Amino acid sequence: MPPVVLCAVLLTFGRVVSFQFVFDDTTLILSNSFIQDAANFPRYFTEHFWSGVAIAQKNYYRPLSLLWLLGNWKLFGAHPAGWHALCLLLHALNTLLVYLLALRLLRPRPSAPLAAGAAAALFGAHPVQAEVVSWISCFNDLLATLLILSSFHAWLNAHRLAAGMGEGRPSRGRLWSALSVGGYAAAVLCKEPAALFPVFLLLYELSAAPAPGWSAAQAARPSSFSARFRAALLGLLPFLIVAGVYLLLRRHALGSFTTPQVRLASWYMELLTLPSVLLAYLSHLVWPEGLSPFYDVPYISTFSFAGVALPFLALLVPVVLLAWAAWRQPVARLACAWMAVFAAPTLHLAVLPRGELVHDRYLYLPMVGLGLLAGLGFAAVMDFQSAPVGEAARGREVQDRSLFDATWVAAALALALMLVTGRQAGYWRDNLTLFVRGVQIAPNNGIAAGNLGIELWKAGDREAATALFLRAAELNPDIFEADKKAGYSHYQAGHYTEAEQAFSVAVATRPNDAFSHMMLGLIYLKTGRATLAVGEGRRAVALAPREPGFHYGLGMILEATGDLVGARDAYRAELALRPDHKPSQQELHRLEQILAAAPSR
Repeated sequence: MPPVVLCAVLLTFGRVVSFQFVFDDTTLILSNSFIQDAANFPRYFTEHFWSGVAIAQKNYYRPLSLLWLLGNWKLFGAHPAGWHALCLLLHALNTLLVYLLALRLLRPRPSAPLAAGAAAALFGAHPVQAEVVSWISCFNDLLATLLILSSFHAWLNAHRLAAGMGEGRPSRGRLWSALSVGGYAAAVLCKEPAALFPVFLLLYELSAAPAPGWSAAQAARPSSFSARFRAALLGLLPFLIVAGVYLLLRRHALGSFTTPQVRLASWYMELLTLPSVLLAYLSHLVWPEGLSPFYDVPYISTFSFAGVALPFLALLVPVVLLAWAAWRQPVARLACAWMAVFAAPTLHLAVLPRGELVHDRYLYLPMVGLGLLAGLGFAAVMDFQSAPVGEAARGREVQDRSLFDATWVAAALALALMLVTGRQAGYWRDNLTLFVRGVQIAPNNGIAAGNLGIELWKAGDREAATALFLRAAELNPDIFEADKKAGYSHYQAGHYTEAEQAFSVAVATRPNDAFSHMMLGLIYLKTGRATLAVGEGRRAVALAPREPGFHYGLGMILEATGDLVGARDAYRAELALRPDHKPSQQELHRLEQILAAAPSR
């Protein structure tokens, strides 16, 4: 069964190795010298994840993710095929670990191998996984999931050995415990949600009926809840120590124990928006058609039946079904706990920018729980169709037939998922395809419109690009200032291509912004396009003739292009506005000396 599932995953996502770098890959990888130089390795453990990117948020501490990027860069450089191949390998390993986890939790059912295959197939080939597997920048989700699953397997092995009495088992149990804690330590250094793994383990320990094979350990468990709680905390002490050390490292690197983020919405707005966000995720899981890197899920500021009450009522049905399953089955409790714990950080909506409330990549780690539920459901169907005890011969025949029928149904569903997932993955092959899809699915998302505009601008379709930039500014009024800020940060860092792109967007959005025109002039000057530089500099001065700074900027451009008289006049105009501006005084004095000496040559 594992080879079949792994082949299905590779067939579904195999073509991603031909995809390009897309979206944030350029910023994170191609333009990021921080992850390209091994000399920066010690800094990975003392600085934030985006240290090499001036415009990025300073709220992530992921040293092992940086190490992964460094290793990939040394192996593959700016060639995306190798990066994609390793991401696909990580996803295949995660799918295998989901299969093994479902197998051990569903035994000794006769249908356990097939049910585990169903769990792995749903996890490995569901369309919502396309974003993580196809987009290189999501590698940290793949890494963290691999390490968390490995840690959980090791933890289960350690507890199973602790329940036995065989010779040498205590030492083997300690080894598995150490591997589990080590896997957790590595996971939290890849992505923040992994830090919640001890919470899941605590819920699992407090479960009234652990997984099969724990009978001896279960018999020794304290009967009262408080005693079980204390025993569970004691058993999880190594994980809690690791979590404490991790928080100290974060504090040293970021200046805060928690993620320093700005709240963009009130608690009331966050509460009103939560039902629609949860319903959007549920719809992506149940009917994964129309998936995209962007979605039109806005913040909700006022209560309404359609926007708040109706999504809440629609969520009650799956919540009741999950609660019923968790009440009846230990494996369902485990699966629900997994989904709830690892989806929780995603639901802190108030720190997410407008247009960023829903992303399929946030479901990758919680999808392990959904896969386990799928496996449990498959096994339940097999149990229901099995013959009653006492009808041995006929029962065997009925059971075999039911397994055969259910297997074909499951295979047909898996094939349908593979086809939809393969098509969904195809949208990530290049930026233009990706952002066209984004605007098609989310026409009211300003981020999608802005990114498609950039791609059309680079392709030479300036008219369509400008229309999209204006649309993006209408949908997201803050995008103009964000482009200016990004462009200036790129300019200071010497990333002139990215700076030109950002200021081109700003100029297309606000054509009368003098600062953006002046910055474009300076960028053109830096990149050897003197005529364009002079034109943009003069345009900036014409738009803001009484604003300080623009005449000085024009003077720098004219001086660099050889127009010393024009530069002298520009510096004089700057000093008329700012008589005490020392750079203009110095440049004017130097140019006057040069011009005075010119006739004698």
